[in-house]
Amino acid sequence: MTQKTLCSCLLILFILTLGVTLRIHNLSTVTRHSPDEVIYTAQAKTVAKHGLIGIKVLAKQYNQNKKLWFFPPPTRAGYIFLLSSAMKISNHFDISVGATISTIFSILSLLILILIGLRFFNYWTTVYALLFLSTSPIAMGLARRTWQDAIVGCLGALLVYFSCEIISNPRKKIWIIPFIILGGLAILIKSSLVVFFGLCIAWILWHFIVSKKLYKHAIFFACLSGISVALFAAVLIYLMGGLSNLITVWSHMKNAMSLNPYAIQYQTGPWYLMFLNLFYLGPSYFYLLMIGLAVILFSKNMHKLHLQTKELFLASTQSNIFLGLVAITLIFTLIAGLSPHCLNIRYISVIYVPYYLIMGVLFYLILSALVKLLPVRPIFFIFFSIVLMTLIGIQGYYKFNHYFIRLGANDTSIGMLIQYF
Repeated sequence: MTQKTLCSCLLILFILTLGVTLRIHNLSTVTRHSPDEVIYTAQAKTVAKHGLIGIKVLAKQYNQNKKLWFFPPPTRAGYIFLLSSAMKISNHFDISVGATISTIFSILSLLILILIGLRFFNYWTTVYALLFLSTSPIAMGLARRTWQDAIVGCLGALLVYFSCEIISNPRKKIWIIPFIILGGLAILIKSSLVVFFGLCIAWILWHFIVSKKLYKHAIFFACLSGISVALFAAVLIYLMGGLSNLITVWSHMKNAMSLNPYAIQYQTGPWYLMFLNLFYLGPSYFYLLMIGLAVILFSKNMHKLHLQTKELFLASTQSNIFLGLVAITLIFTLIAGLSPHCLNIRYISVIYVPYYLIMGVLFYLILSALVKLLPVRPIFFIFFSIVLMTLIGIQGYYKFNHYFIRLGANDTSIGMLIQYF
């Protein structure tokens, strides 16, 4: 192991410890809970009391009570069962159980990011991406709440990992099994995870058909994915007490969205606000990326850098994986931004890990390019990188502490965050 590799491994371990510590430390700092958290806790208590039939009981209550139509439906049975099981195991039935689950899955997301970064990119890309996620204000905000969005982010990261494995070695079919099982399970968790699963399927099929011409592989993969979705959809229908109950719940939820005062006031606006809020919650590295790009573009030695940067990028592991991450991240965020009354930053938690990986890759490429362009010693850039990472980490935690602790923001809708910004 080289000295450079040892340094990056120690940084990864340190940043991981930092991310875990920040999440555990802030687990008990919530002073106000959102209505959704109260609803999830009540639903889990019902299932803990009645067992499997509890979802059918919840569906009946949901369809009969119009006030419930403005809140999370019982179709998210997978999360409700997980929460109720944790309640029974721990013998605690309060709202803190869900927050603990979110913290655990938020920490698992950090580990999955490390796995993807080291497996498909490199040490320094992993260091930067891990820092961005570890000190992300919104990720730390979700980790202390009884929402299922931290779980969705973790499962989305797993889908990305399995997708990368399938793409990197299409003939090794063993990775398809956990991918399709997890994708089918998404039906029982949240609709956003189902959409992301579909984007991952499209990404893999594009690679099979367009890049590798593996038509039989594509057909086999598409059929298995369809079977998995059908099986888990059948499970959901059974739990809800029939297809008619499920359709009725969906229709109530859809119709109520356009009448929901909170959604109208805080989750409505132009689609680009979803992108802007991603930048607002982590502007330091975004601004640094822009400054670095400007330095490179206006450098007198730019012509000498073209081939070196191209080789560097390809060496950072399969450009098609990087471009695929960019595509599914942009498309999913755009879909969320265009969906009526869905401008809430936690609704896109599924793209956090790929988003920060993309930022990590770009940060690594730009710093590497600047090393070649500017006449300074590499040791200076190591020192400079550590200083930058320290400032980025401090700023991220400051934003989290300011918005979610001092100001007490109890949700992440775009309208509410813009008021705080």
